Amino acid sequence: MSIGTKLDNSKLSQVVEITRPTLCAYLEFLEKTYIIQRLPVFSTVDIVVALRNKLYFHGNRIAGILEQPSKGVLFENAIFK
Repeated sequence: MSIGTKLDNSKLSQVVEITRPTLCAYLEFLEKTYIIQRLPVFSTVDIVVALRNKLYFHGNRIAGILEQPSKGVLFENAIFK
């Protein structure tokens, strides 16, 4: 999982070894406490097939603690905010 990447709940739940409903509950909690924000992927195509949300953090400091993002990724996260 990285900033601005498409979020795959099934894969992430397997990586952290929790059930998918539990993961969804955690993500919802993090979103309600303004730590993360899930955004739909922008598409100009009329038919959207299996597009996932993108994940952004509400602050670059939090993102920097969880991973070592590149300057470009931090910039994208800053533009989101």
